Amino acid sequence: MRRSAPILVAIALFVAGCGSGSGKTVTQTVSAPPPASRTAATTPTTATAATESRIFTPVSLSGTPTIKITKTADGRCWEGSLVAPRREAWRCFLGNDIEDPCFTAGYEDVICPTGGPWTGEGIEIRLSEPVSSAPNTNESQQPESVNPWALELTDGKRCILASGATSVVDSLRQNYLCLPLGSLSLYGSPKRETTPWTIYSGTASASQLTTTTIRVVWF
Repeated sequence: MRRSAPILVAIALFVAGCGSGSGKTVTQTVSAPPPASRTAATTPTTATAATESRIFTPVSLSGTPTIKITKTADGRCWEGSLVAPRREAWRCFLGNDIEDPCFTAGYEDVICPTGGPWTGEGIEIRLSEPVSSAPNTNESQQPESVNPWALELTDGKRCILASGATSVVDSLRQNYLCLPLGSLSLYGSPKRETTPWTIYSGTASASQLTTTTIRVVWF
């Protein structure tokens, strides 16, 4: 375990579609906890099945939504998604809220899943400008070459990738926030060489990180 002096970090978290404050950025300065140990015992589990990998597709090839649309409103998209770096995924404004990821549903519409890929619900945004006018640096990205934007752990907890600045524990970024928010965080990237995949987990104030197994990933 490497020891270093505590540092101050600025946390600016964004989680797409989570809770009533979806898309709002909250900034808080806190003292980082002492570096956490990565040699903690693995969370006990009897799971041996391989992690299931899914591509989230809220829109069919014909442009029809595959999830329930709970709201339709006007908005705009200004760049490619930071959460799901796919060529058809976008970062959009809906009023003062940021929705990310949103997925192309046609020339003038995008669909943004709410609460994660597992809810089966989403928002349809009618665009003031077509997405073709917005820059998307994700054109060359392959979904499975990047971090999944959502995870379901073997114990049933569900976690979503955080965009923006987050805390760091033992040189590992706080990459995922689990629901309900504040209950658990995941650090670093999934380890794909294991069966099932694993990832480090702990609370925001953790002094020790635990290896946790992953049941499903969404790209």
